[in-house]
Formats: sequence, structure tokens, C-alpha cells
Amino acid sequence: MPPVEKSPAYVRPYRSAEKRHGADFRTTLWANGASQRRRFEVLAETYALAGRKLLDAGAGMGDLLAYLEEIGQPPSCYVGVDALAEVVQGACGRTFATPTEFVCGDFVAD
Repeated sequence: MPPVEKSPAYVRPYRSAEKRHGADFRTTLWANGASQRRRFEVLAETYALAGRKLLDAGAGMGDLLAYLEEIGQPPSCYVGVDALAEVVQGACGRTFATPTEFVCGDFVAD
């Protein structure tokens, strides 16, 4: 008998993508890198994130922070929350100039 999936239904597509691709961009389920980047551009144009404390719910690998650092608009500190421990572990392996913390948690249920 196969193991029973214990993740909530809304997490399962991400868990499935992580099992297929590992902890990388494709786990976010964005169509492609360009659509993810466009989302980040809109966020940076709409909100003054530079120098502010940033909580990123559904952070994945911390790609939003990487983008903000790339364009010279980093927050003063960053906390990324993601439901997948494997993704959080991968994110913790990245190097950022901004003080950064990644947390494994289900921001919908918790």
C-alpha cells in the first residue's frame, strides 16, 4: 500500500513539483522564469520594499529577495516562509547580502 499523503490539498501540487524537480524554481509552479520576474517587477514598482522588513509567505528559494538585491532595492531584513522543508533547506544554502531567515511553516494553517 502506498504511503498516505499528509500534506493539505493546497500544498500537494508544490510537494509533487518538488519531488519532480527538487528545490528549484519549478517548485513554485510559475509558468516560467519570465512570469516570475514580471511578478517581482510589479511588486517592486507598486510597493516601497527597499529598507523595510519583508515577510515573504510562500517564499520558495527566496527568489524575490534575490531580485530585490539585484535591482538595488533590498529590504532591511527578510523572513521567508515556505511549507516544504526541502525547499527551505535549499533556500538556507543560498547567500544573500540582506539579513535573512527562512522558516518552514504552513502560513495558511498556522
